[in-house]
Amino acid sequence: MGVLFSVPVLLYFVCGAFALWKTGLLVWLWWILPVCWGLTYFLAKLWPVSRAVDELPPSAAHFTDRDAGAAKIVLQFQKQVDNITPKDLTDMHFYLRQFEALSKKLAEYYHPEAADPFSSLTIPEIAAAVRLVADDLEQLVLHSIPGSRLLTVKQWRSFGDTPKWVNRIRNSVWAGSFLLNPLNIARYGFSRVTVDKVGTNLQSEVLAGLYLRFIRQVGFYLIEMNSGRLRGGADVYRNAFEEQSGAGQSTTSGVAPVPRQNLASRPVTIGIVGQVSAGKSSLINYLTGGQQAVVDRLPETSYVQRYALSVSAGENLQGTVTVDLLDSPGYGVDGANANQQTEIRTALESSDIILLVTDGHSPSKAADAATLSQVKTWYADHPNLKPPPVVVVLTHVDLIPPAMQWSPPYQLDRPQTPKAKNIADAIAWTKEELGQFSDLVVDVVAVCSGPEESRRWGLQENVLPAIMRNLESGQSVALLEAFERSVDDKWASTLVDQLKTGGKQLLELWLEKKRG
Repeated sequence: MGVLFSVPVLLYFVCGAFALWKTGLLVWLWWILPVCWGLTYFLAKLWPVSRAVDELPPSAAHFTDRDAGAAKIVLQFQKQVDNITPKDLTDMHFYLRQFEALSKKLAEYYHPEAADPFSSLTIPEIAAAVRLVADDLEQLVLHSIPGSRLLTVKQWRSFGDTPKWVNRIRNSVWAGSFLLNPLNIARYGFSRVTVDKVGTNLQSEVLAGLYLRFIRQVGFYLIEMNSGRLRGGADVYRNAFEEQSGAGQSTTSGVAPVPRQNLASRPVTIGIVGQVSAGKSSLINYLTGGQQAVVDRLPETSYVQRYALSVSAGENLQGTVTVDLLDSPGYGVDGANANQQTEIRTALESSDIILLVTDGHSPSKAADAATLSQVKTWYADHPNLKPPPVVVVLTHVDLIPPAMQWSPPYQLDRPQTPKAKNIADAIAWTKEELGQFSDLVVDVVAVCSGPEESRRWGLQENVLPAIMRNLESGQSVALLEAFERSVDDKWASTLVDQLKTGGKQLLELWLEKKRG
């Protein structure tokens, strides 16, 4: 294929140069090549290659904080690309070594206390990771490398030395052109300085792009493996997390997609917690329009109630999303007592988004900080789960001085009146007081949800938009928790099926041996 493509081009080049020389036009057109080469060289200098897309570390909506830390390790391997030669990038053993090195780093990260980090992994997890990686790499090769269906290992290895055979062909052409016009010697030297460097850089960038995608895909499934999400096997994982288009579907760029879960149908549970008289009940009335319908009570609780609510999914998600509101018991200024802690903990552990309701005109946030500390501690003990985003809702903002003034709406991003400025200051103060929980608290919003319709403000302007911004994150929290629960709940039935299948296969082997 290369010869059939090159021969006509070379013939046209030789015949064209001879014709230009015979007609005398070569003297007038000799400058075209060096000028274009020079412009190519300077354009490459002024327009450097951007690897912003390829160097993105693996990510997914269901990643926990621990997974995000592992993604940084993958990014470190990606950043090594500038120190890797084209010869290494066409060596299959090099990719195997990188795979082994990345596997070891991630295993040590997830299992730092184990003498042998790999011993903490199960056989199904390793097998599922190998299968998923192989499927993705197959799609990467088929769709990203031209002529890959006919590409042999030998040809792939030779790609790292491509400039050598290109130089041989080019030098032969140049040698012939010297006989036609001795001035071509100068153009030859200029091309070595300009076009050769650009060509080598292009070759390196193609190989670098493939390497970066390889590390990203491999790193993604190694993270999933070490997190324990592959313990149910590749099929269970795909059914839970991959898009409905199915595994192995390639994107328009030809890269097998990093799995993203289909979130639109996932219910979201919003837990509402806060101090006594902070305004939780009023906020629920405001959210539901006063039409609260108790769906159920959480198991083994007496005070936590669940209400059903349907909200628009917004721009990123289609249709309507079912939202459950959990109303937990309020706690005092000194925090929750033992019974309250049990009830609140049950509600928090069942929540995908948390609305922490706090009195906007009260500066003390110690009890709220204690609740957030409880959430942080619980999820630190369960690193396989993703903590829910926390939206802090400041209520009673109509009582913030000047208390007698109340004329909503207020533009809190650009406050103009003393009332708006004080509300904005209360939001800033709350963020500062709860700053140690910045990894949990994603937003602080203001609302007035009192019984008087004329004084209500902030639901459409602040609270609902904050919920919509974090709806997809909340659905990923729900998905991950449901996945973990479903995999663990099926262990007994899975064991029975394994015993049945294994016994049947042993019986068939024994009967076949007897018949033989």
